[in-house]
Amino acid sequence: MLGATLARMGVGLVTFIVLARFLGPAPYGTLATAIAYTGFLAIVTDFGLAVYTLRMAAMAPAEAAHIVRNAIELKALLALIAAPVGLFVLITVTGPSLVLAYGLAYVGVIAYSMGDLLLSIVRARRRFDIEAKLVVATSVLLMAGVAIVAAITRDITAAAAAFAVTRILYLGIILLVLRRELAVQASPSSRLLQLRTTFQGAKGFATDSILTTLSGQLDVLLFGALLTAHDIGIYQAGARLVQVIIPFAVVLSSVYMPSLASALGSGDNVLFRKISTKLNIELVILGLLCGLAFTFVAPQAARYIYGVKFDSLSILWPGFGAFALLRLTSSSFGIQLAAIGNIRVRIVASIISSFTFLLAAVYAVPVFGLPAASDLLALSGLPSILILGGGLVNSGKWNYTLPICGLIAIAVSILMVCLA
Repeated sequence: MLGATLARMGVGLVTFIVLARFLGPAPYGTLATAIAYTGFLAIVTDFGLAVYTLRMAAMAPAEAAHIVRNAIELKALLALIAAPVGLFVLITVTGPSLVLAYGLAYVGVIAYSMGDLLLSIVRARRRFDIEAKLVVATSVLLMAGVAIVAAITRDITAAAAAFAVTRILYLGIILLVLRRELAVQASPSSRLLQLRTTFQGAKGFATDSILTTLSGQLDVLLFGALLTAHDIGIYQAGARLVQVIIPFAVVLSSVYMPSLASALGSGDNVLFRKISTKLNIELVILGLLCGLAFTFVAPQAARYIYGVKFDSLSILWPGFGAFALLRLTSSSFGIQLAAIGNIRVRIVASIISSFTFLLAAVYAVPVFGLPAASDLLALSGLPSILILGGGLVNSGKWNYTLPICGLIAIAVSILMVCLA
């Protein structure tokens, strides 16, 4: 799973570097913006289906093909509905000149996200080797296709078309390889009824996914309004490095979710607690390592990465370290709640954490300025870990590692903030 995740990150990084190199600043900026905005639309049309489908397919392996196919059909329907809405907004804001570039980018990101959704069926069966082979093997196609076209044409439309075509090929290859796993007899119930059932089941996960995405950008939006351009540049330089931790939580979530859901589906509470204990320990250890690295190693590394102009970033690293520890530990609790299907607690945690961060930032940033920024980010993780941990205790699916890991994360995070 880590191999597949790193391959996806590599594809994205190399694609953007190649486009910047051969298109030049203005065309690259246009296409990169198109991919970013249509990527957010892809997240909306995903509708939480990635987590919902993985959970349901792991709980009912015999119905996995039906579950995945229903999810794909619902995503396709949502993508068709979102397209004219996005087109109307685009024409209203920028005019018709960018329609083709945005349209091709939208086709590409939707095809890619549908391919990833199809891979839920092998994740549910814990065949991560199949996903890794597919993603790594197609990475060369995705990168080379865009690179060759951009290098030859240096044209934004041709590059956008290459982006769309290579992603469609990615989806087609996944369909070809997984055709046997996806083969299923027609269900006796109507297609409309199946889509409605999938929609009803996934809507809680959709709300959670959208809130999580928005809360992840709240610090940039808020500090952008409250800090000077210089200070937000300093903050962003550190925050972008901190975001490197997120894929590791996603990897562990993808690996543990089917195991937890399968244990829950079979009614084996002992196995569920055993798996959740491992998850708690692994994520709190990962959080401690990241927290210590950001606190003690990052100040030295940042000078080599960014130069002496970013020396004022050093005051922010302990707060970033505390945030990393709290974020990774609370991710463990959130994964278990998602496996149980208790999405309401995750939604409440996102809302309260974001509201706490908003109030604290509006009060503290005008008074203390940049030095308070990362500490406020760490503060936003405190309600999350408490609410998610409390939700697990209330569900009855908790074990002795839950309070221990939570207390370790909170105590060490307070010490890191005190260092700042």
